[in-house]
Amino acid sequence: DLLAEGAATPTFDVRYALLNPTPSAALAQVSWLRANGAPVLHPLTVPAMSRVSVDPKVVAGMTNEEISAVVESDVPLVVDRTMTWDATAYGSPARGTSTACVSTMPSDARLAPW
Repeated sequence: DLLAEGAATPTFDVRYALLNPTPSAALAQVSWLRANGAPVLHPLTVPAMSRVSVDPKVVAGMTNEEISAVVESDVPLVVDRTMTWDATAYGSPARGTSTACVSTMPSDARLAPW
């Protein structure tokens, strides 16, 4: 899934929720595409029947960045992006797609390097 428009800056906060509705753990990767610089890759495991939240501000190299994100996984995931700003946490949720979409990697795929 591609999630355009995000920012991890002093003004804006963006968080991603990855939900794994399957009975198998998911090997996933969030690739942040920065406005300036090389992509930042963040591999993670999403346990079966669980949700994992990802905050790019706690990932090395992701301070003060305008970003888009690509989420890939070896099993289907539900992905949500929420962006908030100012002290009231006023924000905007977004889905990665408005129709059913499955992006998968082969089960024997390695996460890094791509």
